[in-house]
Amino acid sequence: MKKGKCKLCLLQKDLQESHFLPAAVFKALLSPTERNPHPRFVSPNITLDTSRQMKDYVLCRECEQKFSENGERWVLSHMAKDTGFPLQEKLRKVAPIRSIPTLKTYAGALIPAIDVDKLEYFALSVFWRAAVHDWAPVHGQKYERLELGPYEETLRQFLLSLSPFPKNVVTLISVYEELNFTRTAFPPARGERAPEGRSYSFLIPGIQFSLSLGKGLPPEITEFDSHGPERKVFMALHAGWQADRLRSKLLLKQLGRPPAI
Repeated sequence: MKKGKCKLCLLQKDLQESHFLPAAVFKALLSPTERNPHPRFVSPNITLDTSRQMKDYVLCRECEQKFSENGERWVLSHMAKDTGFPLQEKLRKVAPIRSIPTLKTYAGALIPAIDVDKLEYFALSVFWRAAVHDWAPVHGQKYERLELGPYEETLRQFLLSLSPFPKNVVTLISVYEELNFTRTAFPPARGERAPEGRSYSFLIPGIQFSLSLGKGLPPEITEFDSHGPERKVFMALHAGWQADRLRSKLLLKQLGRPPAI
């Protein structure tokens, strides 16, 4: 521990050694039976097999606990592991509300076993962490902060439970349909800022989270919002489908207007 200002509560406290992506993610990615047991780290500049993790003194104990209780613990217990993939298994037990060949849509609001609130909170906590701190590089590769603009403070207030879910913020939750999953660590990556807003995504085993924010987000983004009345969760052939805006546009065109996703 060391003394300093907690980035979340902004109070001077004893800081814990915080992980950028939770340590349990890397533990799940280890494969001791293979010749190279290390997970794959992917960034815009480099891809390599490594168990090194980005961590630093960022949060106090109370805020670390808040992150754990409000999302991290539930999500990490439901991500894909060698022993199973609980989130995928729970989705498979119910019928999707809509389906096309490569994408199934589930109404999380109708599935008591799935806590969409915790999935969203976990996602926003990781995106926020990616924006508020200069994380130590992995093998000399500097991690560039995300640019959340005015939404950085809005998200901080939400994560502290001081304000409701922020406006003009869309979260997308996509689950791998495949039974197997790649041993890949995919931290939030900077994307190009478009006139209508900003979009980012990251991947943990079996689950991809995307964040879009801005007042002018187009329909091909907002139609996938997990915070809408249905609390949508998707099962896709490849979890990266929602990051491809062109594919999203084509999908909406196929489905007609308004898009029935």
